[in-house]
Amino acid sequence: MADNAGHQYVRELTFGPLDQVPSDVLAALKSIMIVLQLLPKDVLQHFTMPEGLAPDSDLLLLLGTHQRKLQALELGGPLFSTLTEALNAPCCSPTWLQRLKHLTIPSIVGNISELQGYSQVLQRAQHLESLCIGVSEAQDKEVNAGLHDTEHTTGTLTSRLFGHVTPFGKASALAIAKLRLHSVKVAAHSFTMVIDFAQLKSLTVYSCPGFMDLLPTLASVFARGSLLQEFHYSGFIQDDGRMEQFIKSCPCLYALHLEVRTEQARVAEFDFTCLLGHLPTLGGLGLNFEIWDEYLGWVSSPLSPAFLNMLSTKCFAMEELALAMPRMTLSATLDPDYKDALAALSVLQYLSTFRIMNWPAAPNDCLNVENEDAADEPKLSELRLARYLRLLDSFATDVLHLISAHRRDANLEAITTLVFGQTAIAECVAQEDRRFRVEVKPTCYVAGSQADAHGLPELVAIRKTLEEFEQLVGWTSIIHEF
Repeated sequence: MADNAGHQYVRELTFGPLDQVPSDVLAALKSIMIVLQLLPKDVLQHFTMPEGLAPDSDLLLLLGTHQRKLQALELGGPLFSTLTEALNAPCCSPTWLQRLKHLTIPSIVGNISELQGYSQVLQRAQHLESLCIGVSEAQDKEVNAGLHDTEHTTGTLTSRLFGHVTPFGKASALAIAKLRLHSVKVAAHSFTMVIDFAQLKSLTVYSCPGFMDLLPTLASVFARGSLLQEFHYSGFIQDDGRMEQFIKSCPCLYALHLEVRTEQARVAEFDFTCLLGHLPTLGGLGLNFEIWDEYLGWVSSPLSPAFLNMLSTKCFAMEELALAMPRMTLSATLDPDYKDALAALSVLQYLSTFRIMNWPAAPNDCLNVENEDAADEPKLSELRLARYLRLLDSFATDVLHLISAHRRDANLEAITTLVFGQTAIAECVAQEDRRFRVEVKPTCYVAGSQADAHGLPELVAIRKTLEEFEQLVGWTSIIHEF
């Protein structure tokens, strides 16, 4: 195995998540060491370990001495002092990680030493393009207590991770093209001093407390000049216009995804006119406004017919679209409002992937399961899901038929992919009478064909898992960033 000629062509190593039991962790580290030892020197470009699996010092030293051309690094963790020790070890070249372009810092760090280690990596990575920060807690209790920024103080995360650019405002802020923040509490007084937001081309923010307070500062920065092409946001917003003003301040957006949970049950409070300047050039748009339902949890709220019609007349470059359609119950015929919405969106010239964020309701009695053991809840859930998906298959075929007919009349290419639901979670769907509900995972369809009663080919929606869908269509931001 050591003489396998194929090893020289290995460029990426990614290890998936594990069950967190000691035997698995030890076995996993041993396996990773064996794989790394088999590789020739300096062939690896991407190395990824899962959250909760921390490389030991031997593994990091092996990486540092044998794989000096890494471009993407995700080390899992928590690491505590092992990263700092490896970086400063005599056998580890000071040029290690200088070629790094993509760095991910995990959700749980160990202590200050680990943050200082990542700070060293940022100093070395002179060509860094992308940074993902997901730090939500530290295992060291004292560090965790002051980890995040507050309105008036700079937290340990910011001060230690970006210690090489202090004093803030005097040293050069980090200039990168892509920033991804997940569950990080940020403050305008510190974070805008350590990141050069004017240089960003892509900004992704998921569940970051304090980010809304950062928006006015970012809007003023971007008003003076911005390279931002992609903005992805998921979280709560306040109805004070800050998000709308920020969107207006971005002069060259190409992809915009907003997944908003609002305390107000009225999507109309969001000022959609902030999108008008971007619609002609947007290639990807995702809008999902969620409101709380006591029976189903967070559910997508339909967008207004007026807004959908505006999309049909203002969007000239749209390739990927995700939004909530009018409410609909699975039945033999499409609801008129639903058909009107589909008709409006079908004429988007370059549209190739359409994602419907809200699920059609199940008709009454669809989820009723009689003559079954009521105590066997897993089996009941499975039967209800099967019934719902059979109806959804037929519904998806009807949707693709209608879209195809409108696009054919307009001499446009057919849309070949259709997606329902959100990527990361299973959502509840209820019957109209709300007597029963079922959990449904994201469901994907591709256009296929089958013979009709006369032996002629007819369009049919073929259901695919998310994994199968990704293999067929590849990476799409409307799937992976939303």
